Amino acid sequence: MSETETPAKTAYVVIARRYRPQQFSAIVGQDPIVRTLRNSILEDRFPHAWLFAGIRGVGKTTAARVLAKALNCRERKTEEPCNECVSCKDITDGRSLDSIEIDGASNRGIDQIRELRETIRSYPARDPFRILIIDEVHMLTREAFNALLKTLEEPPAHVRFILATTELRKVPDTIASRCQVFEFRRVPPEVIQNDLGRIAALEGITISPRGLSLLARAAAGSLRDAQSQMDQAIAHCGKEIEDDRLASLLGVTDVDRLREFAQGIADKDTAALLLLIGSLIEDGGEPLQFCRDMQAYVRDLILVRNGVEADTGSLLRETDADAARGMAKKFSEDQLIRIFDLLVRDDTAIRYSPYPRYLLEVLAAKLARLTDLVPIEQLIAELRGAGNVGSAEKQDAGNAGEAVPRWSQPGLEPSSRAPTPFAAPAAELEQEQEPQPDPQPAPSPANDSVREILNRLHTRKASLWAFLSSAPHLKLEGDSLRIGFSERQGFSRKTVQEKDNLDLLEGICNEILGHPVKVEVVEEAEPTRDLAEISEKNHQEMVKNQLIDTAMKEPVVQSLLDTFEGEIVEAQKAGDREN
Repeated sequence: MSETETPAKTAYVVIARRYRPQQFSAIVGQDPIVRTLRNSILEDRFPHAWLFAGIRGVGKTTAARVLAKALNCRERKTEEPCNECVSCKDITDGRSLDSIEIDGASNRGIDQIRELRETIRSYPARDPFRILIIDEVHMLTREAFNALLKTLEEPPAHVRFILATTELRKVPDTIASRCQVFEFRRVPPEVIQNDLGRIAALEGITISPRGLSLLARAAAGSLRDAQSQMDQAIAHCGKEIEDDRLASLLGVTDVDRLREFAQGIADKDTAALLLLIGSLIEDGGEPLQFCRDMQAYVRDLILVRNGVEADTGSLLRETDADAARGMAKKFSEDQLIRIFDLLVRDDTAIRYSPYPRYLLEVLAAKLARLTDLVPIEQLIAELRGAGNVGSAEKQDAGNAGEAVPRWSQPGLEPSSRAPTPFAAPAAELEQEQEPQPDPQPAPSPANDSVREILNRLHTRKASLWAFLSSAPHLKLEGDSLRIGFSERQGFSRKTVQEKDNLDLLEGICNEILGHPVKVEVVEEAEPTRDLAEISEKNHQEMVKNQLIDTAMKEPVVQSLLDTFEGEIVEAQKAGDREN
């Protein structure tokens, strides 16, 4: 070597390659699959073809190579390859003549598969088996799959196939059915953290548990992605990886910022949310990543609100538990679910929009108003008279247990009868009911009992009361309460028929009547309303108009109409929608 020459530097090998498992025992996060493969090798009960499926970086190709070494290792004494014999070393280095690994994306045509078929017909040069590993097998053409099919079904005794894919649904069923299929799951966050911590110790890297958690969260279940990101973090930060610099590098959102955003939603402070987004963008944050981090944060709040302990990969592991519980209590569970749904719904739009910041800002404005909304079930129940939540118009029915219909508005003369789900204001009856040739019969004792049952049911379970209120036929005869729904009320009928609801109804009947009553829920082709004193047509039209009038006076509904510039063209009672 001359004085001007410098020694060649050894090429750097990335962490994902240097720490690739070389034995079954080193594969992490796939315990059921590894156990099955080890047992099949140990007992010499292995198939002629395997199909490994799963997302990127979860160990499919690694498991295929370890399996190939275990099949061809001549020094193997257990199910593990020795990694010392010539065969194991050749497979590890990728130069084995008897273990062939090809890329399905680059060799996807029928001509390549035909050449492959000719190759595998010859016996192995040295090892017990000729093993063919096809990565990304779903990329093969239809003709190539057809050419491979017969050989895959009945290969020579010395041939073993190991197929790998990230798109199992794109592999024809005719191929998959001829293999043992193993679906590799995402590697759990705690497993990724432990593996990265082991590598950091071996590499002499200083990184906090929170930093390991950030890497695991960003990897989304891919161990190789986590290792690659750790390589990048070392290049960016050096031997000491700081949490703030790592978060900025990965593009993940700090939990404190997520908490501030959630607080802005709870406070309905649109300005604060917009300023926070502006700060996020100035700091190099990505709107899409922020949206997805908020999804994870809201998911964690739902867990906390239901008393479920957050898993290791949860964002709440990076923050104070009391602070998380306090934030969860600022929202109802329904509000958290709606916030999560809206974040998920706008995820795709933000991803593909040329102006993702604008969409995120509009999303923030919508979220700030979201806490003003009430569940649709509650709104319908209020419009139908099933509840008076948030209303100052509660009326004294003279009976603490009676339900007062919301359609009893000022200016309408109330009915002289005790209010029931089928009662209507007398003024409306005079206007819309056609003259009857005969007077209506007086309410029977059985009908009075039914009204009492309905009123008591309203105090116990308003939602079930609402479904019964829509039943065209409701009649008490002896020891039987018969509830009839029309054919189009299938959903209402099935709801009332649920065991818990039937038990509740029968219990209330027993309390009122003093003897057991059997509740029968049936479907009737042409039901009649035993309790209604007006025709079905007039009754439906009257209720529809009253619902629309009442809805127009509701602040929530008016807000919706103003926001979306809409109008109410039709109103239905809960349970009357067609299935």
